[in-house]
Amino acid sequence: MKGEKQKRILKIVFGLIALLIIWLLFENPRSNSPVKISESVTLDGISYTIDSYKIKERDYGERSDIILKVRFKNISNHPQTTTGYPFNLKIGDQTFKPSSERSRVANGNNVYFSSELNPEQEQSLNVVFDVTNNQAAETPIKAVHKNQEFLLTD
Repeated sequence: MKGEKQKRILKIVFGLIALLIIWLLFENPRSNSPVKISESVTLDGISYTIDSYKIKERDYGERSDIILKVRFKNISNHPQTTTGYPFNLKIGDQTFKPSSERSRVANGNNVYFSSELNPEQEQSLNVVFDVTNNQAAETPIKAVHKNQEFLLTD
């Protein structure tokens, strides 16, 4: 009788461990690995993809724009609201916020990006970062959204 109780407890413990392992594997499979250009990642019901990026040296001074072309799609069953420019840029140990002014111009003078996406609706957005030419030449360059990294360069 005592042996049966121990076997039952062991089965329950092993079952819980198996469930925990399965949950960890499938809950957020990319949480620690960077996503590459054109790969999608889903965060809070929205699928994010950086379709492209380019570095554009300005005609004046020592500055460049890093321009991300971001596509996002509502894959949930209810409307989702996106606001602002949803990415930061990470070059080495430095973190950069998007340039609101330069991003606005890159998006057709849309003063502040805000959109309510219905299920299966998709939208694209340009996100622009103002950096020095030296910073633009460094690697790796990563875009970051909600702790998910998108690798732009190696």
